[in-house]
Amino acid sequence: MIYQKLRIRVLILVIFLTLALFFFISYNNYKDKEEVLYNVSIEKLLILTKVMHTYEKKQLHIYQSRFKNLENSSSFRSAMKSNKLSKIRSYARRLQKSYQDFTPGLTTLNIYNTKGQYLFDSSKKISSKKITALENEVLQEALKVKKLTIGYVSKNRSSYYYSIIKPIYRYKKIIAYVEFGLTAENLFKVISKAGQYRYALYLNISEDKSQKRKAGKIIASNSKIFTALNVDQKFIYENANNNKIITYNNKSYLFHQYDIESPFQRNFAQVLMAKDVTKYIRDNQETSIRTSLISFGVLLFVYIGIYILFTKLINILLKEEEEIKIKQDQMQVIMDNSNDLITLFHNGELVLANNTMLTFTGLKDLDSLLEGNRNIGHFFEESEDTFSAKESRTNREWIHKLSSLKEEKRVVTIKSKRFGLNYFNVKTKVVPGQPNSIIVIFSNISSIFKKSKKDEYMAYHDQLTNVYNRQYFHQAVEKGIYEASKNHRKSSMIMFDLDFFKKVNDTYGHQVGDEVLIKFAEIINKNVRSKDTFARWGGEEFVLLLCETDKNGALKVANNLVRIVADTEFETVGTVTCSIGLSEFQKEDDLESWMIRADEALYKAKENGRNRAEVA
Repeated sequence: MIYQKLRIRVLILVIFLTLALFFFISYNNYKDKEEVLYNVSIEKLLILTKVMHTYEKKQLHIYQSRFKNLENSSSFRSAMKSNKLSKIRSYARRLQKSYQDFTPGLTTLNIYNTKGQYLFDSSKKISSKKITALENEVLQEALKVKKLTIGYVSKNRSSYYYSIIKPIYRYKKIIAYVEFGLTAENLFKVISKAGQYRYALYLNISEDKSQKRKAGKIIASNSKIFTALNVDQKFIYENANNNKIITYNNKSYLFHQYDIESPFQRNFAQVLMAKDVTKYIRDNQETSIRTSLISFGVLLFVYIGIYILFTKLINILLKEEEEIKIKQDQMQVIMDNSNDLITLFHNGELVLANNTMLTFTGLKDLDSLLEGNRNIGHFFEESEDTFSAKESRTNREWIHKLSSLKEEKRVVTIKSKRFGLNYFNVKTKVVPGQPNSIIVIFSNISSIFKKSKKDEYMAYHDQLTNVYNRQYFHQAVEKGIYEASKNHRKSSMIMFDLDFFKKVNDTYGHQVGDEVLIKFAEIINKNVRSKDTFARWGGEEFVLLLCETDKNGALKVANNLVRIVADTEFETVGTVTCSIGLSEFQKEDDLESWMIRADEALYKAKENGRNRAEVA
């Protein structure tokens, strides 16, 4: 039954794993497709940025040579020396026209004096040289560092150009600053053609001095997609450089962003580029589906093979289980015909219990016996004389502890509502041919055990007073001597003798005398420690062994006992007194010498008037 359930669970697990792996592979194919698209797109972007930087370097090289030509031009020096705006501008216009013939992208040629004031502005006419180009950050940097400066210039936040400014020297003295500028449109036309990108150039704006990036106005673009998507800084943060596909007009795009900056211009502008990846997605859809289906087929084939092999294994186990069940049924019949309590354990689990066991424990079936995952140790009473091991966590542990005991110690106590307290001898036996199966047999030995315990009690107790007898006291003293010698512990012995006890017997008879002895024994037993040993030595003499007590402590105990006995009213005879002699153990003592000294002290107590204690 267990294996059949296991087979169903394995089938469900196989189906679940197959579907899970199919979706996992499909998802990975999708992620891989996105990764491929992103890698292709980012590779194109790297090429584009490289093209842009190469283009900028090429233009820089061209204009550096032109700056050198200007420094060596006598016409330029003559125009600057005249200090006439008309002559300077006339020369600058001719210069601009000649340069534009060779560099179509050149749209700006400005000349400034050493204070940053316009001498020539290619974009408009200037009537005075007192107008200063304060909005030109590149010029401000050039005036500060007095060397070639490259950067970006925006006019009124509505136009943008790539600026190269260089101071022109004559006799190691700056006579003017010349600026060449390339518009954004010309710069990005080169880039977009190289990678078939749609681009938009945003001038960054900031309401404070924090230089926090914020997309402003589009000043250059080759596509309407950016305005149609209402691109703002939030859109750029969420979608650019995040491998996120955006759909627009049934086409798919990946967006990339990079900053336009110079060493002294942070977050000046930013370029947003859109790469059309529709073709890549369409081409990869069929491949992804085909790969997923093939992977699913392979996985399904593998898991079906695993399931078939597992099913064969389950069938073998089912057959073994059936054979075990038949044997257990046969064994159950045999066990039910026994008067002993019999249980069968397989791999540490209780699998069978005979009717005698169920009847004795008051349970109706095996399931009741197993209720709450109890192990067999929970059914036994704890006792000093029998085995319990309730702390055992498993049946296997309980059986192991039981097996480690000697056979005569393998006795357990079971308390039944119906049959009371009973004692059982426990035997274990491995089932032939089944090393993992163990039979545990509980044989009722209550009458024998109780008789044995009674015989043991009678052997060491005085039949009249029920205190220990001389034989037991001998053993206790020998043990006390051993402990005192080995561990250097103090011990003392007290000897009692009832005063004028013969007179009690002569006057009231032996039955009353026996009652006095019983009463006396009860008084002493009640007023000494449980670890002390009190015994009847013979007749009206008693002895007491005080462990870990020196003679001073023993004398206090003795005086207290003398007082208690004297204060007790005995039925029929009234007051009874006793005399006590005590002695402390000496290292050279044996049982005889120790008792002789206690007896001498007792004799001394009688000599001194009785009803007292004396120390040897």
